[in-house]
Amino acid sequence: MRKRSLLRTSWEVLRGIIFMALLSAVITFSLGGMLGFVWGQVLIQTICLLIWLGTIYGVMWTQGDRERNFVQFGRMEPDLLWGLKVGLMACVLPVLTGIIPILCKAQVVPDIIFVYKLLNPHLLVLINCLLSPDIYTYESSWWQVLAVNLYQLLIPAASAAGYLLGYNRISLMEKLVYKNKKKPGSPGKNLKR
Repeated sequence: MRKRSLLRTSWEVLRGIIFMALLSAVITFSLGGMLGFVWGQVLIQTICLLIWLGTIYGVMWTQGDRERNFVQFGRMEPDLLWGLKVGLMACVLPVLTGIIPILCKAQVVPDIIFVYKLLNPHLLVLINCLLSPDIYTYESSWWQVLAVNLYQLLIPAASAAGYLLGYNRISLMEKLVYKNKKKPGSPGKNLKR
């Protein structure tokens, strides 16, 4: 029987998260001039979230598709919660960064929310919407501080969705690209046999 490695797969997802966070930082800071406009903020945040979640989804879709083959040939037992397990394991480090706003709100440490923003550039616009840059973090309400941390739950959600869709061989990209069209190479109705 083939065995899964939770740590290895979680590291693969976390590595993608880190790389996409760096790419999001480049996008956010290079397009920073648009941050003064609402439409610019929405555009930047949408792009950053799509590439961040798309990376997690892609890694886990491939994993689910591969494991479906192993299950079909009896080399592995099915585990449909595998994507959720990997996502929960991969979000440990991002959730640990969520301690920063909580400590700032409780005034245990000085207001170093900028460190949290630097560690989560893909969520910069959302963080700024919830925790206004014009006030100190301890002046924000507790629900705002907790809401900032809830964004990290997108990691296990994207991981579980990607794995399940890959396991069931449902490709969102294929659905978007070939919407109401025949796939290239698929037999048509008028083929002579």
